[in-house]
Amino acid sequence: MAGGKQTPRQAMIGMMYLVLLAMLAMNASKDLLNAFVSLDQGISKTVQSFEKANETFYRTIDKAATSSASYKPVQEMANKIKAKSKEVVDMMSNHKVSLFSSQEFNSTADTANEAYRALFENGIPLNKDNQDIGGQFYVPGGVPSEPAVALKKAMDEFRNLVIEVLNNDGDESNDFLVERYTKLFNTEVGPNPLEVDGPDVTWVSRLSEHIPLAAVAANLTLWQSYVKNAEADVISSIASKMDGSGMVVDASQGIVQWENPYVLKGDSVKGGIFLAAYNSKADPKIYVGTVDTTKFTNGNQLTYPPGQSVQPPMIGEYKTLSDIKNGTGMYSEFGDAVGSKEVTGVIENKNSKGTFYTKFKSSYMVAEPTATVAAMKMSVFYVGVDNPVSVSAPGISLEDIKIVMAGQTFKPQKKAGEYIIRPTRPTNKKGLDVEVRNKNSNALLGKANFRIKRLPDPAANVLGQKEGLISKGKLKAITKVGAKMENFDFDLDVKVQQFSLTVKVGSDLMTLKSKNNKLTPQMRKLLMKVSRGSRIYFEDIKVAMPGGARKVPSLIFKVK
Repeated sequence: MAGGKQTPRQAMIGMMYLVLLAMLAMNASKDLLNAFVSLDQGISKTVQSFEKANETFYRTIDKAATSSASYKPVQEMANKIKAKSKEVVDMMSNHKVSLFSSQEFNSTADTANEAYRALFENGIPLNKDNQDIGGQFYVPGGVPSEPAVALKKAMDEFRNLVIEVLNNDGDESNDFLVERYTKLFNTEVGPNPLEVDGPDVTWVSRLSEHIPLAAVAANLTLWQSYVKNAEADVISSIASKMDGSGMVVDASQGIVQWENPYVLKGDSVKGGIFLAAYNSKADPKIYVGTVDTTKFTNGNQLTYPPGQSVQPPMIGEYKTLSDIKNGTGMYSEFGDAVGSKEVTGVIENKNSKGTFYTKFKSSYMVAEPTATVAAMKMSVFYVGVDNPVSVSAPGISLEDIKIVMAGQTFKPQKKAGEYIIRPTRPTNKKGLDVEVRNKNSNALLGKANFRIKRLPDPAANVLGQKEGLISKGKLKAITKVGAKMENFDFDLDVKVQQFSLTVKVGSDLMTLKSKNNKLTPQMRKLLMKVSRGSRIYFEDIKVAMPGGARKVPSLIFKVK
């Protein structure tokens, strides 16, 4: 069973939302959306792995129910969990088919259709960047659709069933799971993660509105993994309480459960290897290596009669696990090469009926380090202002990531994976590399090149006007010279420090100076004396800016 610490799978939703927010803020490229689709496909494989692992627990419960009628009620409850989990997962899979085909197809059974396959290129949906399909499918006109209502109902029923089982299993150590899934599976109206200060929205709206279809599909796949994870927590809890003496051990199945089956090159893979049922008074022996399969003539089980001297059915060198607790042996291996890695071996279990060897086989994936660095406002950093940055790396906890850039400092924010950088000087055209590394191993997870630029010049104005004709009535209303940043994504207030006013009165050209942004009394009197057709000049305008004051272009007006 999992502890109270957040697992990589549960932490993944935080990373995905960070990536998604960065994508939407910087107008994500097709390549980045393709990477998001690949992440979705990777999570789909995790869902499939859960299904295989969960089947092992169901077989354990079925065998216990066969051996003793007292386990029949437990079996019935387990089958309810299984059926409701399948309903939710299948419904989400069918919805993805509808989304990718704009509701032309509505079931995974239609995916073999040539017309449906034509909607994809190399496994990637052609409409992956469409930000309207999700909302139109789930909340057309702002109202949850029939599929949305059905999905929420199924999710609520699954959540209630999970909590009911956990509340009545008599195991106080599972109380944290009740709190976890009550919060995780909350489908009521709540805050919009893409608009923190905006109005609350429905659960299906949070899953689908105003985000690319690739992200909608990834959200659904993530929820499928949450459902399968919850199912595994409940079913493994039930199976672990079965009396091992009442089970058919000679047909048991060895289990390998990874802490994370997807690791980066340079990191370690860890997992537990155990029997679905075991004798609490005698831990099994676990051997990892090449199995002599010729000795297994009856499926996964090899049995020797009691009293017979035996050797593990292994070929060549093999590893014996020494860290075994509660029937589970802890396995650890360094991921030094990229690709799929297979782990095989046998579990030895002895009782009064003899010695039993059960085969096990599993695999994990070692991948090249990858990381995403995204400036949350734009694709460059600007001198003298706070530039927000988000960072993520698939398969790595946000707490284990650090970000570095030569000569610069990234200040962590309250939310994990988010930073502020405030550069002091611009770079050349080549820019600088931002590196993302693992805090523990210092392994390079990825890098991206960023340029640091000088802030653009602000534009001066009077009464919001920068040039052209101005009426005598407006002249009376002028009290100050303003300035603002135009077409700039940052919220940056700037203020005029000084300016000069030049006006021709009669045959004289008069110039007055102000040491702030306001017109002096003499300036206002001077403006009252100008005649129609005269030109007015606001010159030598200096604006206070981060990094020092700047002189901006003059303002020229003609009195009408």
